[in-house]
Amino acid sequence: MISDTQLWRKTSSDCRLVDRITLEKVFTISSPDIPVMFWPDGCVCWPATIHMVEETHAYRNNYNKKGIRNTRGGTHITNASNLSFIIRLAHKRSGFGSLCDNDIENWILELKDEYKDSSHRHKKRSSRQVRKIVHKGLNFLLWYQSNYLPEDKLIGFKKDCRIRIEKKSGQATKSGFKFDYISHRYLIIEDTPRDIKPISGKNITELYNCIRKVTNNKFVIKRDENILRMLEATGGRRIEVRDLKVEDIYAAKQTGYITLESAKSNIGQRKIPIAEEWINPVIVYIRSTRQKLINKLLKEKKILKDNGALFVSLTTGRPLSEETITKMISRLRRFSN
Repeated sequence: MISDTQLWRKTSSDCRLVDRITLEKVFTISSPDIPVMFWPDGCVCWPATIHMVEETHAYRNNYNKKGIRNTRGGTHITNASNLSFIIRLAHKRSGFGSLCDNDIENWILELKDEYKDSSHRHKKRSSRQVRKIVHKGLNFLLWYQSNYLPEDKLIGFKKDCRIRIEKKSGQATKSGFKFDYISHRYLIIEDTPRDIKPISGKNITELYNCIRKVTNNKFVIKRDENILRMLEATGGRRIEVRDLKVEDIYAAKQTGYITLESAKSNIGQRKIPIAEEWINPVIVYIRSTRQKLINKLLKEKKILKDNGALFVSLTTGRPLSEETITKMISRLRRFSN
């Protein structure tokens, strides 16, 4: 049986697949550890399996080149895992050929907004993971169309395609290597810096000064100022500050201690002493800037109720992710040099 979370199984070490056939002989090729893809109902997903066979043999033929992993897993196993997501989507929509732009939009939103548990504190996957999953799915659909629906307009760059994609260019951070890739207009995800470092008190002061250079939106300015204020006052990690609730601030006003949900799972909560001078500006933000946004989103029916998170998105009212705070600090760092 195929589990709910894994839609692939590797071939055995002695597996051989047909390479070519002549009148005299059938030629086979050794094919161990190749992912066989399945539909969620347990049936073999032949298009995806054939795609993985082609892709894996391409890696095997070039395994000694720079950037290609060894022949026993790695890249093609990762690709199989990422390909599973588009298979699940197609299974819900009666096949790959039935997908359209609306399906891709909802799929991307689901991937971005899925949480690990009901607390909605930790997202299930990072922005980079979402981007890799979507890119893998779009590239597979291009392959599927070229092999199974060559005359169809399932996916492409033209306006009359049911799934319209875009061609973009990128550049590797370290090597400077330039490359082209395909994307979708709903895949609006910024890069998250890899070199995430602690922030000193001196640097935070410089970041404060750059907030108004980065944005002129009044809500974002006040929100980001208070994010920096909480980072500085508590010494907390980004994810700990991200998880703060409005009620935590009011409790800190009364007790002189602010409670952080520790990022280290074996610690749980920790209480940090905090002076009133740090809390008062945050309460002003809660009662004015934040409340105005919540009222606006409620009136526009973009949210059903206030979720209580201290730091929320300007457009959705949802709690900010740790990555959003990381990107915000990264932008401020660039402006402050």
